[in-house]
Amino acid sequence: MYGMVIQSMAAYLQQTYGDLLYQEVIECAGIPVTVFNTHEVYPDKYVKALVQTAARVLEEDKEPAFYLEIFGRMFVLYCHTYGHDRILRVSGRHFRDLIRNMNHLHHCMRYSYPRMIHPSFVVVAEDVSGMVLHYESVRQGFAPYVTGQLKELATNSKFFNKPYFNVSVMEERELSQRGSYLSVLRLDFPNTGYAGSISGYNRQFTPRFPCLNSQTFFNILPYSLFLDEQLIVKMCSIRLQRLFEDKVAGRPLAEFFRPAQPTFNLTFEEILHLQDVVIELESVPTICVENPYTKQKFLSPHRVLLKGEFKQTATQRVLFISSTPTLNDLSDLERIGFYLSDLPLHSGSADLAACGWHSQQNTFRHFQKEAEKSKQLEDSLRKLDEWQRRGDSLLMSMIPKHIIEKMMDTGEHYFCEPYDEVTIMFVRLFDFNVVCFQNSPTEVVKVVSECWSALDTLTDNYDVLKVENRGEEYMVASGIPDKNGNQHASETASLALQIMQTVMDMDFAPLPDRKLQIRIGINSGPVVGGVVGLHLPRFCIFGDTVNTASRMESSGMPFRIQCSETTRNILVTTGDFEMKKRGIMKIKGKGEMMVYWLVSKHGSDFGIEIEDHALLSLTTSTSYLIEPGPPSPAS
Repeated sequence: MYGMVIQSMAAYLQQTYGDLLYQEVIECAGIPVTVFNTHEVYPDKYVKALVQTAARVLEEDKEPAFYLEIFGRMFVLYCHTYGHDRILRVSGRHFRDLIRNMNHLHHCMRYSYPRMIHPSFVVVAEDVSGMVLHYESVRQGFAPYVTGQLKELATNSKFFNKPYFNVSVMEERELSQRGSYLSVLRLDFPNTGYAGSISGYNRQFTPRFPCLNSQTFFNILPYSLFLDEQLIVKMCSIRLQRLFEDKVAGRPLAEFFRPAQPTFNLTFEEILHLQDVVIELESVPTICVENPYTKQKFLSPHRVLLKGEFKQTATQRVLFISSTPTLNDLSDLERIGFYLSDLPLHSGSADLAACGWHSQQNTFRHFQKEAEKSKQLEDSLRKLDEWQRRGDSLLMSMIPKHIIEKMMDTGEHYFCEPYDEVTIMFVRLFDFNVVCFQNSPTEVVKVVSECWSALDTLTDNYDVLKVENRGEEYMVASGIPDKNGNQHASETASLALQIMQTVMDMDFAPLPDRKLQIRIGINSGPVVGGVVGLHLPRFCIFGDTVNTASRMESSGMPFRIQCSETTRNILVTTGDFEMKKRGIMKIKGKGEMMVYWLVSKHGSDFGIEIEDHALLSLTTSTSYLIEPGPPSPAS
């Protein structure tokens, strides 16, 4: 699949839903690139992944086929970017002309897209109200995409401006013998330009051609074939016979040629439906080439491709008219052992292969330079997109994604929102000034980075938001920005226990005892969150709940998790945690508060041993003066 097809889908998603949502679709689809090179070939699975992911991520309650049809319509409009819409506008006087010559249109694109595997379009029935179209492709499930293209071509005022047009899928099946998939489409529209006598079996045949002897005819059109109703070759030219080792006349056409484009069953009835349609026949056996010096013939590994059209010449006769094999350049001429003298002068092939050689090369070099410039531009856009993605990732590490989206929608550089139920946790490195005194700055930074990186990894497994880390302090919140009921306390408590276990198991080379002491404090309640600052803006949380959580940490002890009574009451309702009362403590700036130790979680192997004499004891390194309060009744 060429990049132009996928890029048209990408452009639609970006323009309609914005860059952030487009990035999410690309990432969820597992596509490693975000900008697609027009002339580069990409796996077909990218389209399927893009469509299915869009249907899931965009949350519009639409089926994948809906987006595939939209992408088909957008491709027609996207052709304007590269000027391909011009060839669509001049492909036929009427819409039916475009459909009947769609295969030839794809064939003409082979110079720009040589590796294109294009589908086949065959009109099998036609009337004044529309036509029945056979769409055959090696790709499965692309009927909605083609439907979208047809609707856009028919109804768009830039093309055929049909006021009424409808496409319905009559049948879909797999053609295992050809390794392709067939979709039978009914196209309903005012079929202007239709004439019933143009195609189909005509029993009352009236000759449309003047009398011409066979020698003169084959001199003019040397690669033509006369066929009877059983598709037996009745007559062919000497030049065509030279291509094959066996005699052609009197043998079935299927022994020498097979349909290349469009794909169809080689029967007399189906051939009659394809009159006035450009047909490509590929030779079945390899062709014979004559050595120009020894005049001896030998079998070449190549096959020849004839382009022409079928015409009914009698009630039970049909003629395949072709003046010359399909040639791209002089190398094709040499490849099949032909010479310019073998090509009729009236056909354009000789001019294309010989007279137009230099201009063709200049044109090729021009397009090659343009392709290189296009690739450089696309590489620059890809790098820009990559840097933008990195910038967005960095910004989202400081500010929650949904808040960024709200700020972009409003166009404001600030944001503020209240939250009723949140749990805040502070983690602090204990006696960190001693660590800084005993180690070099490089070692200190390495220790802190290693510790906080481990905590960052753990937070990814819980419904929490890392708010910030400043030096030896690490702050986490749950229930913000996405509310989660009463789960905020249990999510934070579970994370706190795992953090304690992880840090206790870690060894730090610069430290004398190879252990880093931490203490944790937790509190729950209402807060206000907002984006603060213009330079390096951060999402910050304010409120008394935050201050109390900080006091729970600063009044705690090394390798202990201290919780407020508010958090403890929420955790008790879950029944999942074991807690011990520390007692009523006089907390600086808060007065007397009942506080608790978080010991363990039921079903977990990790637990913190709390000795009775340690419940009220304080270390000399405690930063705040905390006095034991009066004894309280046992809870």
